[in-house]
Amino acid sequence: MAKKKSKNCINKMNRQKATTVRRPSSAAKSSGHAPPGDFIALGSKGQTSDSKAPSNLLKPAASGLTSERKREASAALASTSGLPGLSKRPKLSSTTPLTALGRLAEAAVAEKRAISPSIKEPSVVPIEVPPASLLDDIEASEQEGNDDRIEGVLCGAVKQLKMNRAKPDPTLYLSLMYLAKMKPNIFATEGVIEALCSLLRRDATINFKAKGNSLVSVLACNLLMAAYEEDENWPEIFVKVYIEDSLGERIWVDSPHCKTFVENIQTAFCTKMPPKSMAVLGEAGRVAGDLSAGIAACNSPHPSLTEEEDSQSELLIAEEKLSPEEEGQLMPRYEELADGVEEYVLDMLRDQLNRRQPMDNVSRNLLRLLTATCGYKEVRLMAVQRLEMWLQNPKLTRPAQDLLMSVCMNCNTHGSEDMEVISNLIKIRLKPKVLLNHYMLAVRELLNAHKDNLGTVVKFVIFNELSNARNPNNMQILYTVLQHSSELAPKFLAMVFQDLLINKEDYLRASRALLREIIKQTKHEINFQAFCLGLMQERKEAQYTDLEFKHKRFMKS
Repeated sequence: MAKKKSKNCINKMNRQKATTVRRPSSAAKSSGHAPPGDFIALGSKGQTSDSKAPSNLLKPAASGLTSERKREASAALASTSGLPGLSKRPKLSSTTPLTALGRLAEAAVAEKRAISPSIKEPSVVPIEVPPASLLDDIEASEQEGNDDRIEGVLCGAVKQLKMNRAKPDPTLYLSLMYLAKMKPNIFATEGVIEALCSLLRRDATINFKAKGNSLVSVLACNLLMAAYEEDENWPEIFVKVYIEDSLGERIWVDSPHCKTFVENIQTAFCTKMPPKSMAVLGEAGRVAGDLSAGIAACNSPHPSLTEEEDSQSELLIAEEKLSPEEEGQLMPRYEELADGVEEYVLDMLRDQLNRRQPMDNVSRNLLRLLTATCGYKEVRLMAVQRLEMWLQNPKLTRPAQDLLMSVCMNCNTHGSEDMEVISNLIKIRLKPKVLLNHYMLAVRELLNAHKDNLGTVVKFVIFNELSNARNPNNMQILYTVLQHSSELAPKFLAMVFQDLLINKEDYLRASRALLREIIKQTKHEINFQAFCLGLMQERKEAQYTDLEFKHKRFMKS
C-alpha cells in the first residue's frame, strides 16, 4: 500500500508539472493566429518570436504538440527544397558586389568597345623597370642590339604611366621625353604604338577625380609626334583614337599642347577648318567681304565690342598663325590610306547620327567632329540636313555655327552632292540677328569655295523666291551675293531671268514683280549695266537654239 501511494503522488506531481508547462505555451500561441491551410510562415519574424520565448519553453519535454508541429515544419521545408522556384540561388563568385561607380565604369568600357571595336589592345609583354634606371636599361639593351627588350621596357614604362594617370612619376615621363628627343625611332614599333595609343583612350576604370589630369595623354601625343614627325604615312590607329576622343571627353584633341599632332591627323579628312575668330566676327554682327577682309576688320575696335572682347579677338587671330617650325611639321599623312580612313569615319558618323535619340539631345562633341570632317562630301550632306535645327537649339548654337562655316568653306567640288548641299543651305531660315549675320558670313565663304557656286546660289535663291515655300531671307542673301561679286552676280542673275522667260510655264508676271523687288531691296548694290548686258547676251545652249523660244523670249522682253 505504501508503494502504491508513493506512485500516485509521483504521477500527480508530474501532471501538475505538465499543466504548468502547457499554460504559457498556449498563451504564447494565442498571441498570433495560425496561418490557414498548409501555409508555413518563415522568415525573421518567426525566428525573433522563438528567441523571445522563455528558456523553459525550448526544452524538448515541453509538450508533444509543439515538437510535432516542429517536425511537420522541418518536413515541409525538406520537401519544398527540391522545388526549382524555392531553391537557394548558388553564389556566382566570392567577390564583393560592384558599387555605383564600378557599374558606371563597366558601362563606359562596354560603350567604348562598341564605339571602337577595331582598336587593338597592347600585344607586347611589358617589362617594368624602376624609373631611375630606365635610361641605363635602354642604353644597355641598345648596345646589345636587343630590340625586343627595348620594346618591352618602353611598354612597361607606358604601363606604369597608365596605372598612375592621376600623378605620374616625374622621373619616368622626363626620361621618356629625353628618349623621344634623342632617340625617337625606338618609339616607332607596333607594340609601342599600341601601348601609347592605349594612353590616348579614356580609362573608365579609374576614379573620376583623375579626369582633369591630361598630362599622360599629352605626353603620349608628343611621343608619337616625335616618332612619326618625318614619316609621311601614318597608321590608321591614330585616326581611330582621334575619333574616340573627339566623341568622348576631348582630353587631348582640344589641348593646345597636342595641336601639331592633332592637325596632322586632321589632314586625313582634307578639311579646311574655320578659324576661331570667325565666331567672334559673327557674334559682333559684322558681315565682312571675305575671310581675309573679315580678319583685317577685326584688328580695329568695333563699337559693339568692349576693349576686353576686342583684345580677346586679336588674341584668337594671333593663335591661328603657325610658326615656321609647325608649318614644316604639317603635311598630308594619309594619302595611301585615304579610302579606308574615309570609310571608317563615315561609318562612325552614320552610326552616331542614326541612333534613336531625341534630336535636341545631340552631343556638342559630335558637331565638333562633323566640323573637322567636312572635307568629305558625304559628311557635308549629312550635316546640312540637320543644321537648321541645331542652329536654333540654344545648347548647340556655338558648335552649330562652326559647323555651318565648315560646310560652306569646304563646299569646293560643285558635284551633285555639293549642289544638294547648296540647295539645303538656301532653305535654312534664321531669325536672330547674330545667327543671321553669321549665316551671311558663311554664304560669302561658300562663294569663295568654288567659282561655280556663285551661279548656283543665285539660281537657287531666285527659284526659292518664286516657290510656295519661300525663304524670308532670300533678299538678304541676294544682297550679300551682289555685294560680294558686283560684276559677275548681275550676269548670273540675268541668266536666271532668261531661263524663266523661255520656260514652258508663264513666269512673266512673277518675274516682273520679282525684278521690282530685287531692285527695291538692292538698288545700291546691283550693277544695272552688267544686268542689262547679261539679258542681251546670246546663249548657246540647246533650248535657246529653237526659233520658237527666241520669238517667245523677244515678245516677253
